Amino acid sequence: MWFTDDEGTDVQLGVILSHDYDVHAGGVPYAELEYDDATSDPLIDADAASDGTETSAARKDHVHPKHHAKYLNSEAITAVEGESTLVLAGDVTVVGSGKSLEVINFKFETSTELTIDGSGDVTRTQASHNIDTNGGAGADNLDGIAGGADGMFLLIRPNNDARTVVVRHNQNAAATKNILLAGGDDATLDDIQDTLLLVYDSALDTNGAWVEISRSTETSAYTDADAISAVENEATLDLLG
Repeated sequence: MWFTDDEGTDVQLGVILSHDYDVHAGGVPYAELEYDDATSDPLIDADAASDGTETSAARKDHVHPKHHAKYLNSEAITAVEGESTLVLAGDVTVVGSGKSLEVINFKFETSTELTIDGSGDVTRTQASHNIDTNGGAGADNLDGIAGGADGMFLLIRPNNDARTVVVRHNQNAAATKNILLAGGDDATLDDIQDTLLLVYDSALDTNGAWVEISRSTETSAYTDADAISAVENEATLDLLG
């Protein structure tokens, strides 16, 4: 009995039975199963006696030259550590209390541009963005940032030195896109060197909000009313003159 396909490209399997058979020492007759891998798929083609021969089945542990490499734990760790760039498709989570991730060189990806829409919003798609005004206006307000999730960072800066982006405090209360700035002070970004760093906290403001970590802009200017209120709220006022 012999099997082959019409194209002659697949593995040919044959069972050869005849009245001439061997008998084991226990008196049990047996037949031999052979395969011809001369035209077989290379994944199961055996090249040497140590890996399997054309008159023997492929090794049951699947270790032969055309098969995938088999790693032990230590070898797998070495293989991963040896990669110059490791690209992962999923999140990386450090599990276990007291465990940490030590980063020698931490960096954001190359910043991409976001344009403020007609509602005063943008949508975060990565950790660093340059913000441009709607329609190329000389100044625009940024009131909401969609796309936040707990623990996400966002670094923003103006996209154009000739345009001013004013990030405004608490303009979307209880909405997931809300922005909460330190001291309730709006952040005026009017230079491409001005930056604002935010982190998203899902426990804030009912449904989560962006909260300020730091900014590198000019010192906030007080109006007369703000200055008077600040002075009046001081428990002790030290005057130099």
